[in-house]
Amino acid sequence: MQSGRLQPGLERSERRVVSAASEAWYAAEAFWLLRTTKRRLKARGLQFVIDEALKSKATLRSGTEEAFARLGKSIADSVIRIHPGLNRCLERSLFTWSFLIRHGVRAEFIIAVRKYPFASHAWVEFRGIPLTPLPRFARSPYRVILRVPTSWQASASHAGLRAS
Repeated sequence: MQSGRLQPGLERSERRVVSAASEAWYAAEAFWLLRTTKRRLKARGLQFVIDEALKSKATLRSGTEEAFARLGKSIADSVIRIHPGLNRCLERSLFTWSFLIRHGVRAEFIIAVRKYPFASHAWVEFRGIPLTPLPRFARSPYRVILRVPTSWQASASHAGLRAS
């Protein structure tokens, strides 16, 4: 990895990630996960969605983590483009994060807020590189209030989160 971003395209040695299962299978799984994430977030709240994602985390079966992070981001972006009404950063980031950790990518889910005027944003990072869009807050003071690495245990590390 160079210059703070994921390298475009798959290297020959990384193509086995794609061949492990077809991209169509990943896309179908992503659509299911997107609908499930949206429904659970609305019905059960943020803590439940994070717990469920952490329970389903896996180890990467084949290929490199960076290769699957690229593939996962590409599939998540495609599903998000097709799905109508997915414009909230929280839903988008939870879905992308859940999809990646289900396949063994050690991504982090992050929420930050700005005090005045109030604003909040959620995004996903892999090795410090944002995988979901960031707001233009380079010049605005946002403060990270929640960072969920895949090493957290379900419920134990974020017991302060409650469904509203």
